[in-house]
Amino acid sequence: MGVIRSIILAKDHSELIRLGEWVAATADRLGLDESLAFKVDLCLVEAVTNVIDYGFKDDGEHEIVVFLESDGPEVSVLVEDDGRAFNPLKARDPKLATSLDEVTIGGLGIHLFKTYTQDLRYERKGGKNRLTLIFERGVA
Repeated sequence: MGVIRSIILAKDHSELIRLGEWVAATADRLGLDESLAFKVDLCLVEAVTNVIDYGFKDDGEHEIVVFLESDGPEVSVLVEDDGRAFNPLKARDPKLATSLDEVTIGGLGIHLFKTYTQDLRYERKGGKNRLTLIFERGVA
């Protein structure tokens, strides 16, 4: 088992700033190169934003827990929340725009995950969504 870091976030968009700062500091501590740190940050912001925007049926307080583990050639990120069950692996692939006129905002998060990660896993366990993104060090 490698080095594990974690952060607990509230269900609030303002937490995305804290998440970005945490990813930058953690990436620096773990010696992640700039390209990998960018991919991890982009995917985490997308995943947590989706949880905040779509994951909860109520206005109650909820926690989103992010774990980042660096173990040899892999960096794995786990996003855990108690929101509605949603398996991104079962979502349809988006229709990608072929021109600037066709570009729309949103709908590309899962595509980003599949593009930037080596592996993507989902499980629903103990009433929680557990999304794991595996990144490989040294892959451009």
